[in-house]
Amino acid sequence: MSDLRRRVVGDRVVAAAASVVLLLVALAILAPAIASERPFLLHVPEAAGSTGFGALPTGWSTPWGTGLFDVRAFPSIVDRAFNGLLVLLPAAVLGFALARRRRPSVAAVWVASAVGLGLFAAHSEPVRRYEAKVEQLRAKGHEVTAVFAPIRYSMDAPDVLATQQPPSAAHLLGTDTAGRDVLTRLLFGVRISLSIGLVAVSLYVSIGVLLGALAGALRGRVDRWIVRAIEVVSCFPTFLLVMVLIALVRERSIFHVMVVLGVTGWPAVARLVRAEFLSQASRDYALAARALGLPSARVIFRHVLPNCLAPVLVVATFGIAGAILVESGLAFLGLGDPGVASWGQVLREGRATRQLHLILAPGLLIFVTVTMMNLLAEGLRDALDPKLHREVRGT
Repeated sequence: MSDLRRRVVGDRVVAAAASVVLLLVALAILAPAIASERPFLLHVPEAAGSTGFGALPTGWSTPWGTGLFDVRAFPSIVDRAFNGLLVLLPAAVLGFALARRRRPSVAAVWVASAVGLGLFAAHSEPVRRYEAKVEQLRAKGHEVTAVFAPIRYSMDAPDVLATQQPPSAAHLLGTDTAGRDVLTRLLFGVRISLSIGLVAVSLYVSIGVLLGALAGALRGRVDRWIVRAIEVVSCFPTFLLVMVLIALVRERSIFHVMVVLGVTGWPAVARLVRAEFLSQASRDYALAARALGLPSARVIFRHVLPNCLAPVLVVATFGIAGAILVESGLAFLGLGDPGVASWGQVLREGRATRQLHLILAPGLLIFVTVTMMNLLAEGLRDALDPKLHREVRGT
């Protein structure tokens, strides 16, 4: 593992691609801390009193934390899952540091984080437009303390008075047709793109590894049936097949897109694993394991299968880039989940309204993300190829 890390980090292009991918992951986790209409800390004096429905709570409160698991603010479970990572991340870092020092308080840290997570999820305030309400109270002479995020907009808060605005100091990338801040939607769109890639690729890699291993290990009739299934599914264009299956779903969600991408992308992985199995099964270490009388299951799963997974890792990395492109294409065509912030949706609105910034911003994000994923996959392929390094050392 250390040798693999050294090879990847030693290549400047691959290291830069890995850094960009890590930056995207960090932005996906920290999105609510960068863009949120709820203040991190709020203090409303008792003299302000209650002004009816939607009034700010008096005293000290933390609207940002209590809103992380609010279904109204984050209707998608993808966003709430990333918010859970945001809450647990400090506890995980602290727990890792304590574990390296062999302190027994690691369990206490995780228990405390779980309790805090439950308290955040159990309490939520039905207040929107915090900034406007804070300004109203301040205009009346009340001393209100509020600490907001750098971007004071949520991803789905519409503003009918600020629709289709060009980039400005208030909205760095303008607003869409519903008056939502484009920069905020692009920031939360990182979550959708990464989750689509990871979940869909994990699903079809699991299916492909299982079927490819069965075909390479059992052979005979099982191998023939699996090969025929691979050939049948491979006959259909992937994007066209995904479009047809998505169109058949009455109420589309992000999970429908994940599942459809997962169940249509396995043939390439299955074919690769089958070929690797047939090659590895005839190697000396596999023959020696059988000669020692080891059970077939142990030979397959303990010795042969781990040696077949290196090229699968490369294919999976390429697959994440492909899944991001497919999801963006579906959202651009209006076949994605309308309830999430997707780069393809912003691109679609830019095409419909002919606003250049709505086209360039998501298009550039898609281009950079897919390019960095492909560069990272190529670096992993070169690092995992022992023949290549043997040839380089020989020269």
